[in-house]
Amino acid sequence: MTDDTKCKQWLESENGNQIAGDHPHNCDGSEHRHECLEHYNVDVKYTIHARVVASFRGGKTRGPFEEDTCYRISGTVFEWFLNPCNEKEKTLPNC
Repeated sequence: MTDDTKCKQWLESENGNQIAGDHPHNCDGSEHRHECLEHYNVDVKYTIHARVVASFRGGKTRGPFEEDTCYRISGTVFEWFLNPCNEKEKTLPNC
């Protein structure tokens, strides 16, 4: 992503209630940010939602999940992706 690109990631329970996230963060590579759910102690079925601020592309949703998982945003404002973290990314400090 280009400098100062902002992203949002959040979790929703299976009944549509937001249970974590939704604060903007840099997704330009300056913050090694991954949505790793060990931090949230999620004990319900949930979906991951993401969007890139200023992108004309719609938001993305993954899940449902019942266990801890890790997803990352990559690409550009014009073409971005929400994919599972690889094994190396899972070892980063905020994962």
